[in-house]
Order: sequence, then C-alpha cells, then structure tokens
Amino acid sequence: MTLLQIIRRGARLIEGPARRLVTLEPDTLLASGRRRAEEHDFEDTTFFEALHRLLHALVTEARLNLLGRIVARESIVSHLANRLRLEQDRRRYPEIAAQPISRPIVITGLPGPGPGGCAGASTRPGRC
Repeated sequence: MTLLQIIRRGARLIEGPARRLVTLEPDTLLASGRRRAEEHDFEDTTFFEALHRLLHALVTEARLNLLGRIVARESIVSHLANRLRLEQDRRRYPEIAAQPISRPIVITGLPGPGPGGCAGASTRPGRC
C-alpha cells in the first residue's frame, strides 16, 4: 500500500465524524459569527435566506471533504462577524451613512504578488 492510499483511506475514515464536528448549520454559524464579533444580533436579516441556500448547496452539492468544510465554515463565520462589525459601526457612527460616494472604486481580478513582487521595479520600469 502506498502512502497516498494510506492517506486516502485515513481521510475516508474520518469523513463521517468530521461532518458532525465541522457543522455547516445556519444557526451554529450565526452564533459563531456573533461570538467572534462580540455582538448580539443582526439588524438586517435579509441575507438569511441566501445564507440558508448557500449552506444547503455546500452540504448537498459541493461534496466537500474535511478541509473544504473547515475552510467554508471559517470563511462564512468571518464574513458574518465582519457584517456584524459593520452594523455596529453604523450604529456607533451614524454619520457614515451621510457620506457621499461620488465615484466608487471597484477593484477586480486576482490579488498580486504582494509587497515583494515588485522589488526590482526600480531597475525594470513599467514591469509592476
């Protein structure tokens, strides 16, 4: 038996229990987001239906392995906590809503190489 076969067999053994440990239930994720943001409740709940659809698709269609479930859960909880923090800021500083947005900046595309990616930019103009 090769190392890859051993790893695959081990992964299959933990898949069942992992589904129970890394849950993608809406109530659990909402509660985790609240804990992370140290906030009690969402003011705007219009996204709940879309969240339920997303989670249903992840569970029934995506065929996520353990790592996929962990990443999806972490990403969703992080977004929920950020949403709560934004709502908290709007309550704390209502003047935010009065700020005009004359020309929004929209950035598309994949992230670049980071700060070190253009280290030679001074020697190669126009490359970064």
